[in-house]
Amino acid sequence: MQVKDRPGKSRNQPALKYNDDRPQEFVAFMSMGKTQAQYYSLVDICEQTFFNWIGIYPEFSDAHRRGKVKSQAWWDDYFDANIGDPEFNVAAFKIRYERQFGKAKIYLPELSDAKTYTEKSDAVINAISSGSISPDDGIKLSHVVANLAKVEEITDLKKRVDEIEAAIV
Repeated sequence: MQVKDRPGKSRNQPALKYNDDRPQEFVAFMSMGKTQAQYYSLVDICEQTFFNWIGIYPEFSDAHRRGKVKSQAWWDDYFDANIGDPEFNVAAFKIRYERQFGKAKIYLPELSDAKTYTEKSDAVINAISSGSISPDDGIKLSHVVANLAKVEEITDLKKRVDEIEAAIV
């Protein structure tokens, strides 16, 4: 099927909707925390056309990389601005963030303020109880805390053994 206003071009060719404003438009759109799928919908293209543009137009490829960073920065700023709000739904944020970026940011200042491993464990338990982190993230953090405690214990034991050996010689 031919497009009447552009003879010789079929509807599935990516150049039909591409113009020199697309890179700047994409970066500006993504700067609002939007997704690529939302951009496809905005400019009425399919995912394959979008990726064809990335392969065909170097300036759009660069805009794609910058746009992804801008979108993630928007969500990071949103998280930082809302984490202290008791109404902030951390679980929903995590789902959205992971869906869009494939990883989640776990922010737990109480953990870094804790001095002992017991205090660190208590901080994780309190964060789970308050809903600041998910139970799955709490389990992961608990494992990290426990492993850090083991590493410190092994380091202390090695140091004591070295001191004993040095005293014997």
